[in-house]
Amino acid sequence: MTANPDGTFTQDISASPQRVQKDGSWIPLDPTLHRNTDGTYSTAATSATLTLSGGGTVPLAAMDDAGKQLAFSWPTLLPTPTVTGSTALYTNVLPDVDLSVQADAQGGFSDTIIVKTAQGAQNPALQTLNLATTSTGVTLSADSAGNLSATDDNGTLIFHAPAPVMWDSTNSANTPQSLKGGALATETEASPADDGPASGAQVAPVAVRVADNSVQLTPSASLLNSADTTFPVYIDPDTTPTWIYGSRNSADYTYIQSGHAGTSNFDANTTYDSQGTGVGYQGYESPTGIERSIYQFNVGTALDSKIIHNAVLSLDETFVASLGCETHAVQAYSTAPHIDSGTTWNNYSGATANFLDTQYIGGAYNTGCAGATPTTFDVTPAVTADGDGTITLELRGDENTSAAFKRFAKTAKLSYLYDTAPSIPDHIGSTPIPQDAPGQPNYGCNTTGDWGWISNGGSGGNVILSGVISDPDATNGVSNDQVLYGQFALWDADGTDLIVMGAAANPSAGTLDSNADTNWQASGSTALKRVPVSKLINGHTYGYELRGNDGLAVSAPSYSCHFRYDAQAPTGVSINGTGTTGGSCTDGGTLAQAGTADHLTLRATDSGSGLDHFDWTLGAASDLAGDGGTHLSSAGALTITPTSWGSYFLNIAAVDQAGNESGAVCYSFYIPDNPSAHVTPGDINGVDGLPDIAGVPAAGSYPSNPGLRYYTTNTTSPAGAIASNSTDGPNTDGSWTGAITAHRSTLQRSASGTKTDDLWALGTNHQLYLYFNNFNTLVGTAGHDNQYYSADNRATFTRPVCSTTVTTCTGYASNWSSVRQLLAPGDMNDDGLPDLVTEETGNQLWFFPGTSTSGQLGTPQLLGSSGWDSSTVITPGNTPADNGLAPLWARNNTTGSLSSYATTLNTTTGKVALATPTQIGANYPASTYPLIISVGDISGGGAPDLIAVTTTGSLVDQLGSTTPSTTEFDGTAGKPATIATGGWDQLSNIS
Repeated sequence: MTANPDGTFTQDISASPQRVQKDGSWIPLDPTLHRNTDGTYSTAATSATLTLSGGGTVPLAAMDDAGKQLAFSWPTLLPTPTVTGSTALYTNVLPDVDLSVQADAQGGFSDTIIVKTAQGAQNPALQTLNLATTSTGVTLSADSAGNLSATDDNGTLIFHAPAPVMWDSTNSANTPQSLKGGALATETEASPADDGPASGAQVAPVAVRVADNSVQLTPSASLLNSADTTFPVYIDPDTTPTWIYGSRNSADYTYIQSGHAGTSNFDANTTYDSQGTGVGYQGYESPTGIERSIYQFNVGTALDSKIIHNAVLSLDETFVASLGCETHAVQAYSTAPHIDSGTTWNNYSGATANFLDTQYIGGAYNTGCAGATPTTFDVTPAVTADGDGTITLELRGDENTSAAFKRFAKTAKLSYLYDTAPSIPDHIGSTPIPQDAPGQPNYGCNTTGDWGWISNGGSGGNVILSGVISDPDATNGVSNDQVLYGQFALWDADGTDLIVMGAAANPSAGTLDSNADTNWQASGSTALKRVPVSKLINGHTYGYELRGNDGLAVSAPSYSCHFRYDAQAPTGVSINGTGTTGGSCTDGGTLAQAGTADHLTLRATDSGSGLDHFDWTLGAASDLAGDGGTHLSSAGALTITPTSWGSYFLNIAAVDQAGNESGAVCYSFYIPDNPSAHVTPGDINGVDGLPDIAGVPAAGSYPSNPGLRYYTTNTTSPAGAIASNSTDGPNTDGSWTGAITAHRSTLQRSASGTKTDDLWALGTNHQLYLYFNNFNTLVGTAGHDNQYYSADNRATFTRPVCSTTVTTCTGYASNWSSVRQLLAPGDMNDDGLPDLVTEETGNQLWFFPGTSTSGQLGTPQLLGSSGWDSSTVITPGNTPADNGLAPLWARNNTTGSLSSYATTLNTTTGKVALATPTQIGANYPASTYPLIISVGDISGGGAPDLIAVTTTGSLVDQLGSTTPSTTEFDGTAGKPATIATGGWDQLSNIS
């Protein structure tokens, strides 16, 4: 098979095998005999394996076709043969009788019994020749005409031979000129009789009988014993038949003879047909009569789906009866039924024949004429009309004039040029994808009529039609060896065509070119067609299809897909019956106090695809672009509960089912503060009014999202919830790993003046941030990817300068790099503002007063300079009884003892100090409890409680007492209550 540059393929099939695979390579057939080490002879390269005897009792000929075997033995001891090329001559196998065996290219053989004298003919052994047979996997049989067949258990023909004949050497000396052995024979030259009967030769049949494990051949006694017989006499070269490789060939041939009406010449290779198969009236060899040549090719059912552009039967004329170079007509027909080993003149001369072509062919090899004459017949209709994968072609000549008789080579070739239509395209769709509503695609490739919408503008001003086109002729895995292009059709449901499939653009009709914009492209790729939305009409419905075109053939159209076009956004957008676009806002006045729900009514109309939802935001109008903001159903009932006082700006937009979005409408209002609102120090989520725990994942833990965790005080799972994503942390790379955190409001406010905790975070880059709680922002956590703390809402804190007029500044670092512990104590100086405490290298404990200035802490004060590096500082937070002077606790990391340091305030200087510590607990060493904190009163008992993580990963707590004592907290095993077991050691820092 040859792939042509235009995408077609040319397939050549010969009427008999031409090559064989040997040692991994395809080589030409070669029947030359070679001697084997055991003295036998085998062919060099044939379709089946043939082995001839080297003499003695070894079988005369043995054939092997893929394990199916058949062998014949001569009834007497064989002499050593003389081997020339493909012929082995065994002399005097009987007195005055020689045996010539010729191998053929298919692995079969012809044997000729040469009776040289009348005396030799009288040998009783010639009355009936009994050839012993052995077989494996085949059964031998003969029909009534003497044609032999060997079939396997499935009835498949493996070997066969035509009915045998015999003839003498009589020659009438008027044999037509012919090619014998490659030389020209004149009109008066006699053909060697062992090549077949000459004109005037006496011809007789040879009776055939198959017995158990033998074939019996009975020559004509009258021909052997007649006084008119001219010796030598040749007993059919096919008597021990011309066995050929059976019906599993991709092609076969035969010829039928009215003179041998019952003989099968299926795939024959006899001396009679050595010059080719006959066509016309054969009138020079007895018995005379009409001959027709038939060639059969197995093209397979794969052609059923192919487009046949042309088909040609090619073969050489090898012999003509006429001495001249004049032409004679030869017709080609397609015939039915197909041929097989049983095909003879009797059962096939009346076969159905459909005329295909006539060629007028001159002489061959005659003086002044060409040699073998190449001839072609147009047989396209036969290949096109094939229905079962087998093409049977018959050649007929002038069947009335012997001068017109011709022979043609058996090696005929069927060549057909074919193409496969491209596959029906699939994955049909468009960009944008039609939708029933935003985020609800409806590709419109159903038949219900319930099709989706495409919004105004499409995609960059176009609706892009698409589909995958492919060609079955593309080599598996090599898509670009076949190129093709797509052709679209697009129509309006009102009957107007926008693209006519296969047609060029027609400006007068307003149609576009149907060819895809992507032009020629590889098989399996996507064809695209841009349709300007200016071609579409608002509210109309459109359908489209796609086909593939390889330049020679087109596919059937794809399934149809549809979309509806909506070019108009919703109108009449309002909030509580009013609304202003264009950047100005409608003043909605004062609404309820912070923390109280407010109910607003949103309205809009849409006459196209229909209103789908509203988008709203308490941020900028730009937040709504691209269907941003928070979605609200088309019912338009909006409830908001601002958590802090101030002026708010509500922006809304209406979105229809096609995805068209209106302009933003603005509504402003004021939320007054709620002076009675309760502040819970330590509360992160602002939901339950209870303090929460923030947790920093240890390196390698929580691989799916190692972001900052938060835990409500009744939590049991170490997984927690995400307070801040893994890309919003304080480290340079945005991570939280290795960071330390602290959070606690005062009883009055958070660091930013709201009701829920902000978060201090110190990164490994020694940069200190205050993350403002998104719960308190105008857009809430929803406006910050549902995070309480995000990088887009934080402030950087520079380390304040130390003043010697306020405190001792010895060892004070200029940045935050010395910080070992970061603590949020609440209010330590009774000003109502949250403060910050750090424990730093060199046993220094520093106090940083909170201020009302964003990004700024007050002047630092040194609280202690001894023993703090070996302690864990704990912040229990404010209680109503401490008068705004939050204490500190400290755990001795080695002994596990717990001490409380009350805070004192010099009201004149504003300086704070720590009082003499008092013991409040024991048995909490760092070796058992690596993490220990207090989040204040979580039990409601009126006193701060203690929380710790054990080395085994459990979370435990112990409740404080309103009557402190040295044994208030006892870390002895079994004393702390276990909140949850396992997994808490995945945290490196808690606060």
